[in-house]
Amino acid sequence: MILWALGYVMIYALRLPVTYQHGRYLMPAMPVFYLVGWVGYARFIKEKLTFNRVEWLLSKVALFSGILVWAGFIILGARAFSEDVAIINTEMVDTAFWVNEHLDQDAIIAVHDIGAIGYYTSLRMIDLAGLISPDVIPIMRNEHALEEYLSDNGADYLIVFPGWYPELSRDLQIVYRSKGVFSLTAGGENMTVYLFSTPDQ
Repeated sequence: MILWALGYVMIYALRLPVTYQHGRYLMPAMPVFYLVGWVGYARFIKEKLTFNRVEWLLSKVALFSGILVWAGFIILGARAFSEDVAIINTEMVDTAFWVNEHLDQDAIIAVHDIGAIGYYTSLRMIDLAGLISPDVIPIMRNEHALEEYLSDNGADYLIVFPGWYPELSRDLQIVYRSKGVFSLTAGGENMTVYLFSTPDQ
């Protein structure tokens, strides 16, 4: 189990060396990590070898530090969760509602992070993360290739955070930008809807 968890983390670090969104792609390794950790922690707390003063002290320190860490992470986790929900609602969900109300239902939109837009709208989408558009995966980091792909597939709008695709979005006309403040406070950007092509193109 330990070798599997370490191997998964190593493959992740080599293939996708980023930690955005709390390292969510490491989640498959978490059950193993926690199980092994809790078993070892419980054994250490209950361990009674010679039960001398040093061992007793270490077991109590481990017990109380574990309680403090657990309580601390509940507070930090609640804060992170509330911030994430605020960002999602004011960026992705807000943009999805705007798209639903203002774009032609026949439009083709290219989106990075299709979650909210995919849930709240029924427009045809090109997924720049490749979840529903696997053809994008080999070129997802090549903005020039993405531009050609979007043109070839008739994309009408590009919906992204500008900093994620600086070359692709650089010369495009902005038709909507969310008014959210939580993303900006967290050091991020506002989700932006760009006109990618016109009917004449």
